[in-house]
Amino acid sequence: MRPTQRARSKRRGRQILPVAAILGVVGVLLVGHARAEEVICSVSLETADGVYVDAGRDDGLHEGAEGYVERDGQEAARVRVTNLTRGSALCRIVERLDDGEPLEPGFLVRLYTTAEPEPEPGLEPEPGMPAPVAEPTSTRRRLFPRPRSTDSGATTTTKRRRLFPSRRGRDAERPPARRAEELDDDFVPLLAGTRARRSVGLPDNANILRGRIRLRQTADISSESDRDIYISRATFDGRWGRIGGSAWAFEWQGDLSYRFGPGFENSRQDEIRPNLQLFVLEHPLGDDGQLRLGRFIPRALPGVGFLDGALAEIELAEGFRLGGILGLKPERVDLIPSVDEPTAVAYATLEMGERPVLYYTGTAGLLVSLFDGEVDRLSLLLDQRLEVTKNLSFFTSAQVDADVGGAAVKEGVVLARLNAFASWRITDWLRTRVGVDHFERSDNRAERDLLEIEDEAFLDDIFDGGSWRYFVNLTQYLPWGIRLSEDISYNQVDGSDDDDVRWRVSLSKRGLPWLPGASVSMSVFSGIADGYGGLISASVPLADGRVSLRPSASCQFLTRVGDEDETFKVTRISLAADWRITDAWTVFGQASHRFGADADGTLLEIGLDFRF
Repeated sequence: MRPTQRARSKRRGRQILPVAAILGVVGVLLVGHARAEEVICSVSLETADGVYVDAGRDDGLHEGAEGYVERDGQEAARVRVTNLTRGSALCRIVERLDDGEPLEPGFLVRLYTTAEPEPEPGLEPEPGMPAPVAEPTSTRRRLFPRPRSTDSGATTTTKRRRLFPSRRGRDAERPPARRAEELDDDFVPLLAGTRARRSVGLPDNANILRGRIRLRQTADISSESDRDIYISRATFDGRWGRIGGSAWAFEWQGDLSYRFGPGFENSRQDEIRPNLQLFVLEHPLGDDGQLRLGRFIPRALPGVGFLDGALAEIELAEGFRLGGILGLKPERVDLIPSVDEPTAVAYATLEMGERPVLYYTGTAGLLVSLFDGEVDRLSLLLDQRLEVTKNLSFFTSAQVDADVGGAAVKEGVVLARLNAFASWRITDWLRTRVGVDHFERSDNRAERDLLEIEDEAFLDDIFDGGSWRYFVNLTQYLPWGIRLSEDISYNQVDGSDDDDVRWRVSLSKRGLPWLPGASVSMSVFSGIADGYGGLISASVPLADGRVSLRPSASCQFLTRVGDEDETFKVTRISLAADWRITDAWTVFGQASHRFGADADGTLLEIGLDFRF
């Protein structure tokens, strides 16, 4: 006879206690000393080469910093910082920890920095530039920049910077001989959280070319041979700054892949597929504006998505800018150029106050698009951030759609997307984050064409009220490099009576005996039908950090499977490794085996990374 709900709840409670006890004992036993700080930020965009986050060098990040991306309070992917600027960073996806769903903008990212990061390979300072200083910080933005050494050995104090600092009044802050050098361009990732520093076209420092090429071969071999798939991929990104000694710069990012194997026989993906995410010319406009031509995602409003066209932004007053975008949306799956969806966006950015008290920045934009020659979409986009004190901040990102004739189900005004949260550092060792997420599919002709809907009877189900998630996170920073984190979320899905409460408890330790740069983490989480899941992983640097090993294993404990009462199962084991041969060349690979319900599988990957 099936146990009652109360009996099952008691059993789950008894199962949690030993797991929690084991986590606590292991965390106490793994005693070591390693100074590390957490930088909390969010995903700006996922591309074929990784994810962009809205934090950078000025937040204390450095190349090699590792962490993870969260989805619904659970670790979705382990990431490592590979390129960064002052306000943004590109993170390589080291390992997927979930079902491989996209990492959407707004997802929480936790990155861990060390007190003495290694030099950034391939990103040496340009002539006349001071070496970048990556200092640990416990806030998402560096609130009190520390003094920075100059070439002459003198020390200058960096003013608290805004997200979009004005150049007015800088003559008194910087010696004339250093102004051009302070404005040098770094390798800027696709989505810079702050405006890239401008070039002044120095003739002796022109044509600065930096980039990366990565070759990767992946084989996913299943115990059912008709499911085997193979993927060959070449990715590339880079920046050509100060073209011919001018203020023009050119950025690119894309990949070329070939997919083959029995698993792709009935798929159109069994072919060579080019994918271009970024191909843009940039030039400054006026004191603090910009001009962008090509394919890009607007930095001020990432919610616009990819566009092939032009963007112009000018500063009208201190802290206030106006911008306009005109272009064509590429096809949403393959990013192939298309003329079906002309799009125009007008936006304004406002910045007020000074950190760390009562600082605000916000961007509001109005998007209008056509589809097949008819007005199809009208959306209001909003991104804003308020910092009340250095310990308390609020963030909001939203999209509101209005029906202009393209809707088939939803009429009037609809809140299509919302991501809002408050972050509070209660003490030096205790922090919390509370927020709400909402998403529902936009109802317009372009979206229905993408879904290839022929039977209109399914429209009500596809364009329903979406989902809501309310979440709370508590993080404790304990002695000896131990971090404990608890997450709980309440999820509501339109049309479903099964509202869901999910939780996750994570314990991590940075710094192990005889391995101060190593780390280990464990977590237990709900969300598995009639049971729980678990994950344990580690990162072990060797050979002065040039070699990195990252083993991991996941499991699940089900309270009932068919007629069986209980079952424990290891679902996946994995080992990934990197070997940085030189500052330019890196070899990487991964081997993992998954234990499925109907078929097992093995994933093998090997690749070569070259920076120039």
